[in-house]
Amino acid sequence: MSEPPLRRVTDMVAQLTEAMATEPSLFDAPFGLLGCSFGGIASFELARTLVAEGVPSPSAFVVLACRPPHRVHPVGPFSILDDDALTERLDRDYGGVPEILRQQPDLLRLFLPTLRADLEAMESYVPPKNPVALGCPVLAIGGADDGQVPASVLQEWTRYGAEGSTARTVGGRHFLVRDDPAAALATVLDGLQPWLP
Repeated sequence: MSEPPLRRVTDMVAQLTEAMATEPSLFDAPFGLLGCSFGGIASFELARTLVAEGVPSPSAFVVLACRPPHRVHPVGPFSILDDDALTERLDRDYGGVPEILRQQPDLLRLFLPTLRADLEAMESYVPPKNPVALGCPVLAIGGADDGQVPASVLQEWTRYGAEGSTARTVGGRHFLVRDDPAAALATVLDGLQPWLP
């Protein structure tokens, strides 16, 4: 919270790549990347950057409740809304404002600058043209009641991964990790089993 928020996916990826480069032992063992909601796009761009820079590919890429890059559609404008309008819009479109934050406006205000920066990054994202598939399988998981990422759209993530890529749905809405964390985790772990060494 003390750091300036990042407003572009490219800036997020650059900082993550730089931080990972200072910890080469991270790549001594097989690793995976996981991203949830728009974090799935940031993780996808991180995976592409790591591969382009010659870092070992992740063994698996897991994405939760996220549209694939070619299906990311213009959203917002969220980042320019006032606090009340932003909270209402996120709640309406994503069911995304936890009740504990809605009941504590001072706490909500602490999170809003970072949230606005994330939304600005989402609004400005331009998907790559003709991206090369990742060298690892993709596991895409979505909530059965997610109005933002229907199962048919979630399935399109499989074109971004190696053989064995798959898409699954579990109970829940867009923030399925919050709706039923145990089920989401169980689905991730079950899906990773074939790829574990």
